[in-house]
This record gives sequence, C-alpha cells and structure tokens, in this order.
Amino acid sequence: MKKYLIKLTAILVIAFLLLPTQIARAHPADIYAHTINITLTQSDMQLEWQIKPGLLLVNFIWNEMDADQDGLVSDSEAESWSASRLNLLLVSLNGKSLPLTVDSIQIPSTLQAFQAGEEFIVFNFSTDLSENTNNAQRIVIENGMETAKSINWFYLTAEDNSAFLFPAQKSHILTIDHIRNPETIEDQSRLLTAWDSGAPALPFGQQKDVVTETAEQVVPELQERSPQEILLDLVRSKELSFTFYFFALLIALALGALHALTPGHGKTVVAAYLVGSRGTSWHAIVLGTIVTLTHTGSVFLLGILTLAASQYFLPTTVIPFLEILSGVLILGLGVYLLWQRFVFWRNSKKPKEPQPKRVSLTPKINVT
Repeated sequence: MKKYLIKLTAILVIAFLLLPTQIARAHPADIYAHTINITLTQSDMQLEWQIKPGLLLVNFIWNEMDADQDGLVSDSEAESWSASRLNLLLVSLNGKSLPLTVDSIQIPSTLQAFQAGEEFIVFNFSTDLSENTNNAQRIVIENGMETAKSINWFYLTAEDNSAFLFPAQKSHILTIDHIRNPETIEDQSRLLTAWDSGAPALPFGQQKDVVTETAEQVVPELQERSPQEILLDLVRSKELSFTFYFFALLIALALGALHALTPGHGKTVVAAYLVGSRGTSWHAIVLGTIVTLTHTGSVFLLGILTLAASQYFLPTTVIPFLEILSGVLILGLGVYLLWQRFVFWRNSKKPKEPQPKRVSLTPKINVT
C-alpha cells in the first residue's frame, strides 16, 4: 500500500509541475481606474486626477473617508483621507522632483452615488514650469497608487503655443518631452498638441486577453469607457420597453451558458465522476442542475457577505484565500476520484479465487 501511495504522490507532483502557468489578471471589480488629464502651457502645468475604484473597493474606501460614520464625508475628513494619497502622484522635471500645488479635492457626496459610478474622487493640481528656461524639458509623471491593481488613462493637451513630442507610457509612468517654443523645431511634423493613451495601460506583468481585444475592436467605446460605465448608462435610461427586457433576458441566458463553458467551472471533475460512476443521462441532468444552483447560490451568498463586510476590510485581501480554499477542495475531490479508480483497477488485476460449489442439504423428495 505504501508503495502505491508513493507512486501516486510522485505522479501528482510531476503533473502539477508540468501544468501551464499564466500571468495573473486583476478583476474589474477590485481594481482602480485612473484618468489623468494634463494641460501644458509655456509657464505651467495643470493635472486632473480622477480615481474610480471597483465595486469591491467602494465600501471600504467610503468608510475610510467617513471617519465618524455619519453617512457623509466632510471637508476635514476628505482632507485627512487625501493627505496620504496626494503624494502618490509624482512629477519630475529634467530629473528633479517637481512640487505640486493642490487646487481642489472632490469627494462623492453620497455612498450611493459612489457605488453607482455617478461620482468619483478627483484631485486637481498645478505647478510652475517657468523656472526652467530650456526650450525642451522632460516631464515624468508617475502614479504610485496601487500600481499592481490599477489601470491608467493619460490625456495630454498643449496650449499657449506650446507642444510636445510623442509621449512614452509604461503602465503608470508617462514621459513627456515638452517644447515651450515650437517655432525653433525644424521638423514640425513631430510636434503634437493633443494625445491620449487610446486604451487603458494595464499594470506591469499583465496582458489583455483575446476577448478584451476583440470587444474593443467591435465596440470602440470600450477603449475609453469601462463596460461598467456603459452598462450603468444603459440601465439608467428610463425609456425601456418590454421587448428590451425580454431580449436582455435572452442575451443574459446565452452569455451565462457561454460563460459556463469556460474553464474553471468543474466540468472536468463532473465529467470524470460521470464516466467513473457510469452515470446515465438522467444522472448528468440532475448533477448539472445541482452544480448550476449551487454555483449561482454561492456567488450570490459570497457577493452579499463581501458587500456587507467590505466596510471593515478590503475584499481583495480575502479573495486570494478563498481561491486557495476552492483550489484545495477541487484538488482533494480529484485525488479522491483518482484513488477510487486506482483501487478499482488494482482489485480488477487480482486473480479471482475460485468459489466453492454450493451443496444443497435439502433432500430431494420424489412425488409419484
């Protein structure tokens, strides 16, 4: 028995090491979307920093800001919460740190508006560029807020007869070659007065999947606005007919069915169980229904618990442990099924002992 266990463990370890690895991707519900609008002139620079946290982050951030828990964020609470965040936007001019002046701080008026995406956090900065007399000056803007789970859009505009060369962006870092007097540049075709990221810059080490790239090609608006914002605008519309709701339900059912075909929904385990237990079509229907109900129910339950507890801690700190727990449960179930098949196979290889012939002790009675 011990020999079989050692072999089985070795096979599982080798299979685990040979599994393909993929780069982790953040979910839209637990990331920060940053939009940074930059306006350059010959003498100064203005920055508008918009922060849109995902749904799983909204409650926690709101309760951090609302220190007295009265349902509103006062000016003093907003300033206190913003104090440690304002320094995360770093700007340098020709390699030297450039101080920023905070012009205004805008915080959502209510939690409901914050959750619905109608209002978000906005910081406005300004800084003086006149001390540097060089015609060409390099400006580097770095957003250091939660870089591992943030996407960044940059919008750049040059005014007051100034311009800039094509910027270089690496995730949360934007490098700008600002030209204060464009008339001195020989090749005027290289100069720009307006530029934007065009698509969200994902955090370092993350890549877009095929579905996201295809969706952005079909719906170009997705490059500038998140799917959540587009869906919210659609739901807020008051002119919705019965036909709209009917087709929306059909589309939701179709998308749910397609979603269930993607990896990670226990199809392999279910199929292995049905094959191993020689299940019938009726067993497959019953098992599929149970899996569907439990999967949907667990999602609703987890969502309700997460939203209820999100005011006390960040859900993103708990999600990794839940993922590990679910992975361990699936792994344990897979090992159990594999062990069952292994025991059945081992027993089938054993020679069957001859069964002794049964001798009837009941006397035969002849009836004439």
